[in-house]
Amino acid sequence: MAIETALPRWDLTNIFPSPESEQYLSALASYRSRLDHLTAMFDEFGIGLSDGPHPQTDADAIINASNGVGFLADVLDNYLYCWTSTDSNDTAAASAYGELEMVHAGLRALHPRLTTWLSTLSVDETNASPLLKDHAYNVKRAKVGAQHVMRAELEELAASLQVTGGAAWVRFRDESDAGLETTVVEDDKEKTVSLTELESWFSSSDRDRRQAAAVAQDSAREKAAPEFASALNAIKGEALTLSKRRNWESPLDWSLYISAIDRDVLSAMFAAAESVHGELQDYLKAKAGILGIDDFAYFDLSAPISDRAPVMTWPECADLTERVLSPFSPRMQRVVQTALDERWVDVEPREGKVGGGYCAAIPGNGSRILINFVPAFPTVQVLAHELGHAFHNDCLNSRTDLQRSTPMTLAETASMFAQRLVEDAVLAESDDADKLVALDQIVGEACGLLLDLHARFNFELEFFERRKGKTLSVAEITALMEEKQRIAFGSSLPGGVHQWQWVQKPHYYDVDFHFYNYPYQFGFLFALGLLKVYRTEGESFVERYETLLSRTGMASAADLAADFGIDIRDEAFWQGSVEVIREDVRQFIALADQVNQ
Repeated sequence: MAIETALPRWDLTNIFPSPESEQYLSALASYRSRLDHLTAMFDEFGIGLSDGPHPQTDADAIINASNGVGFLADVLDNYLYCWTSTDSNDTAAASAYGELEMVHAGLRALHPRLTTWLSTLSVDETNASPLLKDHAYNVKRAKVGAQHVMRAELEELAASLQVTGGAAWVRFRDESDAGLETTVVEDDKEKTVSLTELESWFSSSDRDRRQAAAVAQDSAREKAAPEFASALNAIKGEALTLSKRRNWESPLDWSLYISAIDRDVLSAMFAAAESVHGELQDYLKAKAGILGIDDFAYFDLSAPISDRAPVMTWPECADLTERVLSPFSPRMQRVVQTALDERWVDVEPREGKVGGGYCAAIPGNGSRILINFVPAFPTVQVLAHELGHAFHNDCLNSRTDLQRSTPMTLAETASMFAQRLVEDAVLAESDDADKLVALDQIVGEACGLLLDLHARFNFELEFFERRKGKTLSVAEITALMEEKQRIAFGSSLPGGVHQWQWVQKPHYYDVDFHFYNYPYQFGFLFALGLLKVYRTEGESFVERYETLLSRTGMASAADLAADFGIDIRDEAFWQGSVEVIREDVRQFIALADQVNQ
């Protein structure tokens, strides 16, 4: 397979040539028309306007129309998100996104009415259609969700106000973040760079360079902090108001419902995860010892521990990932090859491009994967992770829009599973020196998922509690972030934690999903548990696994896990996953001791 030697950019033109193209505008017009028709159907049948029964003979028409509108909404939204996240300077695209948000408001207003209507249906009655029975899980969830829906006119008002409220703050935050720049000195010359361009500096072997990147980034984020604090206070304040009006005990309970888990699952998972915090802190101290750094700090977390850490080109990263993932199944092979051959992946860091990485599903057009290349193993990890998402999206292709509505917890399972497949293959093929380097990356990632996410969860939990009484100042938010990170990392970061992380991470600012943190931990540990099953069952696991991924919007996490003999309310399951991490830490420290001798 031929892979570009230059850092590739993705191709969006086979979806629409541009946000100003006739094709895009035609699709937008179709979305408006279908949404108007669906709204008229809701009004005609009084859907969501009362708690009384509705004629089941209308169910198929409503479900089909809802799925059709949702399909178009996903295509348009994800297309524009991909477009703007790689070019924040495109004002026309930003304007198109704002226009689309106004249309989305009409769809959001219908969601609670749909929930109320679905809750009145029965899939057990003899006249229930096959289509309705196929959406039995949507009906089951609606019977819970309908208890947390305001009156239809209030839900419509909330959806309309969100366009100029929470959603507008999110766009403001994202556009501001993508446009953040700072000044650094490189080769004795001062230059202005985007914060995304500095990400590669954190994997430098030169500590002065890492620290310079941290100082420059933090300086830019500190200057922008008042704007971001306004956005965060507004978004979380809106969430508190809406969760109260919808009879949720807290935004966390709202989030858990969306995630298709409960507090018992969350508690069992957290208990197991917290039990390994001490070992992860020991790993960080061992890493600091290898590097000879007494004041180990957050900007040292990605520092290479050895000169042997290979510099990897993009083709090498892509080849390694493809070689490991493709044998898993014919479907996986097809998805990986298509993603790499047909320009689904945007790799090049550049001005106007957001940091981090993601995979966007564009129904009917595959997936698009955004990463920011660094010439090292972490690029392989991120690529494998996002290809796992693309694989999951492919498994969902046969499902309707309502059936594809996957909770965040399960949305991270396939990505974490694929990432660990690649990591395990690298460990198996490495000698002791290279294994130490790979383990550093793998355990370092676990620190992010179990230590950092622990801090982020508790930061958000307390932020919500404090926000009930007032807006929080920049100083208060920053101090809270620092406090929660110090608790999670213990004494392993004496040189300083990342106090401006609340400005950096977009996850805090999502209006549709709060506590955008524990699902990653769930996905990571759940994937490790499934991987243990795969190691035992081998090829017979694959079909069951692909079926699970195709049904992530059609059953709860607990029910899907039960099909594999797993009880996710039992801490013992999560301890089995955590044991994999403990073994990684043990191997790292043993190999580190050899290096230090």
